[in-house]
Amino acid sequence: MKKVNTVAVVLKSINYRDSDKIYTLLSKDLGKIPAIARGVRKISSRRAGNLDTLNLVKVGLSEGLGGMRQIDEVSGLNSFKKLKGDYALSIRCSYVVELLHKTTEES
Repeated sequence: MKKVNTVAVVLKSINYRDSDKIYTLLSKDLGKIPAIARGVRKISSRRAGNLDTLNLVKVGLSEGLGGMRQIDEVSGLNSFKKLKGDYALSIRCSYVVELLHKTTEES
């Protein structure tokens, strides 16, 4: 299994099964990629806070079951707290993220 480290922005997350989430990440190296984070919805998960929408993160990805990439490790680089604290700016950024999500193809 090939392991890849990359820097990406979290665009979107979807709940999957009991304790997992599927994230859509936008990376300069890999483009728009879906990746699953196992156990991230558990209360004891340490990765959940780093994987909030609009966060800039460094992720370690590996090939998971069914061909979908799996997030093995994550570290937060920038959470953009000032951006998320300003409601009007936050709404604009959410709009841009939604546009990016709908207009770019997954790689």
